[in-house]
Amino acid sequence: MKRSTLVTVLFLLLSVCTSNAQFWKKVKKKVEKAAEETVLDKSDQKTREKTGQVLDSILEGKDRNKRRGKNGQGGQTDFPMEDESLEGVSDQDVFSYYSRFDFVPGEEIKAFDDFSRDALGDLPARWNTSNSAEVVSLSNQEGKWVQLGLGKGSFVPDFMEPLPENFTLEYDLVIDYDTSLGGFKPVVIMNISDIENPNYDLNDQTPGDNGASFIIYGGVGDKGKLEFYKYAEDNNLDSRTPKDFSDLQYQTWERGKLMHISVWKQGKRLRVYLDEEKVFDLPRAFEASELARNFRFFTNIPKEDTNYFISNVRFAEGASDIRSKLLNEGRLVTYGITFDKGSARLKPESLGVLKKVGQVLNDTPDISLEIIGHTDADGSDELNMELSEQRANAVLNTLVNTFDVNPEQLLATGKGETELLSFDDTPDAHAKNRRVEFQIFR
Repeated sequence: MKRSTLVTVLFLLLSVCTSNAQFWKKVKKKVEKAAEETVLDKSDQKTREKTGQVLDSILEGKDRNKRRGKNGQGGQTDFPMEDESLEGVSDQDVFSYYSRFDFVPGEEIKAFDDFSRDALGDLPARWNTSNSAEVVSLSNQEGKWVQLGLGKGSFVPDFMEPLPENFTLEYDLVIDYDTSLGGFKPVVIMNISDIENPNYDLNDQTPGDNGASFIIYGGVGDKGKLEFYKYAEDNNLDSRTPKDFSDLQYQTWERGKLMHISVWKQGKRLRVYLDEEKVFDLPRAFEASELARNFRFFTNIPKEDTNYFISNVRFAEGASDIRSKLLNEGRLVTYGITFDKGSARLKPESLGVLKKVGQVLNDTPDISLEIIGHTDADGSDELNMELSEQRANAVLNTLVNTFDVNPEQLLATGKGETELLSFDDTPDAHAKNRRVEFQIFR
């Protein structure tokens, strides 16, 4: 080999080695940085795994412990995760926890928004605000979310009709700040008010002369707090009901935690659930049932890089009487049985409806139910048909394994997108089409 050629080869080998060394040095730095900022796990994964052993179809949860990364362009917000176990919790404890959940969504979906039609970085098209709000994605949650950031003001749905006497309201919430810091903590409020125009006085955090406020905020140290305020025209009827996160079963207060909020109004009565636990049940939350006219969110956030995220806002009208629907009409259509997106994994909040259906079947062993799964029109016909069948079978298995229903009373069928209730290509329409139906057959 010529000397010049040998020198060239040696030079190339040296360059490759140097490049590899630099490459692995960069990799090492990234790993070290990731180790510093992130300890991977899901804060209540062990709880969900125990629940899955007992409830069969209730699988791993989404909760995380977290630190927020910059999203740059209203894009993705990162939540590294920290290990946290739940020792000493028995399967029976977890079963009892979920089986007590009695929330049942209203019969008819009136509005739904998951911000899927909004561009990242934009203000949601169907909402008004007097504060900063933009659509983002989160690394530890599916879909799009609205980031409610620095400042004080309201976040108001423009698509909402006046509230009926009986309704349910659900939404997902993620907190995003260091909950261990002292001092004033960011506040997020869900207000139900008697104000005729929900866009009036958006910087007022109270719900008018007659209304209710459900508040989530940080307390002393790393303790989170929940509060319920009742406002009445007669100030002597005002009331305040506080509760610490530490008083709740299996609840933690931490950065990046996903919380599902369910609000159920029946006349004057108002119930509020955090995940699958009822935290407030007020028989006279309103002095008159017609005083609840609209709702809006209010945030007070004192510094940057401190946010709340909201998504999957679902508003439904009516009070569903599951027993009457099944026994007197022979048919029940419900939106209270929900699944992870694109899968047959039942969400824990489905337990309220499934429990009541199971009770009807156990009380009347001479009837049988066909479980029919329906999807929206997203995706192919074949995949939607398969998904609807899987979801119907997931419901059947949960009724049998969790609520001791005789499997001979059940039949599972999937209809896919063959029986759409709405052909509009909107989040509202898709939400109406995604449903589970029960029909009596002999």
